[in-house]
Amino acid sequence: MALNSSSVLSAANDLGVPKGTLYTLLCQRTRGKCGFIKEHANLFCINLLCDVLDMSRSGYYDGRSRSPNRREQTNKRLDEKIKEVYQQHKQRYGSPRITHELQSQSIACSHTHVERRMQSMGQKGFPLFSIAS
Repeated sequence: MALNSSSVLSAANDLGVPKGTLYTLLCQRTRGKCGFIKEHANLFCINLLCDVLDMSRSGYYDGRSRSPNRREQTNKRLDEKIKEVYQQHKQRYGSPRITHELQSQSIACSHTHVERRMQSMGQKGFPLFSIAS
């Protein structure tokens, strides 16, 4: 089912999600769509969700049963290390300091990757100073 902007808007309204979120899901690969369908399967039938997200039912069930790929496993391990350092420093360290700390522990990571992972987990560093307005 090819969706135009009006059908995406009506589908987003029906599903109770922002239109931008639905557009993002439409651009994602199978795993992101499967997670969304799994979260909303108790509210809507799987056929409808698969149809809205332009995905076959068999693709949904196949994607749901797959084990995490290497990138997801690496991100999960990095997330755990980031949380550990973040908690160890009383939620004050931002991505540059956490990156430095992880690299000193011989964990290969970049500042931008740590920053993206922290944003996805909703973590923020504590500013060193504030600018008076």
